[in-house]
Amino acid sequence: MVYKHFSSKEEVIAGVVQIFIDYLEKLEERTKEDDEKLFGIWFQKLFEQSVSLVGKITDVFLKDLQAMYPDLYDDLKSALNKREKMTSEFYQDGKNKGIFNPINEKFILLQDDILLREIIDVKYLLYNQMSIQQVLMIIISSKKGSNPKSVLDEIIQG
Repeated sequence: MVYKHFSSKEEVIAGVVQIFIDYLEKLEERTKEDDEKLFGIWFQKLFEQSVSLVGKITDVFLKDLQAMYPDLYDDLKSALNKREKMTSEFYQDGKNKGIFNPINEKFILLQDDILLREIIDVKYLLYNQMSIQQVLMIIISSKKGSNPKSVLDEIIQG
């Protein structure tokens, strides 16, 4: 049935990888001059994308892609690295504005990856008797810096 639209397995995988790359590139670049409101909007988009990606681009998928389709892996990894660089710069700017806690942005990226992968596991949520919304709000709250009117407060309060 899938081969009705694609002529080979490689073409299917290439199509999936391209969808991921297009999704990663959909997050438009921001400027350091963006005001705090735009900063909050960008944070929401970034966080939504992060939550979505952890469930779709798994470590197993990346390892298999690297082993079987190294060129496609390189393309996807390049898009992921670009996103990581943009995200790191975003958190650095946020720290400078007092929006985020003064934590190394590489640690924030690692924290997001590990925590998000863990909380999408229903077993974790059930064991800890928490909803995904509660956990996401805790993660966002933990990033909040010293700025008393932080855009993160608006996100937390809904």
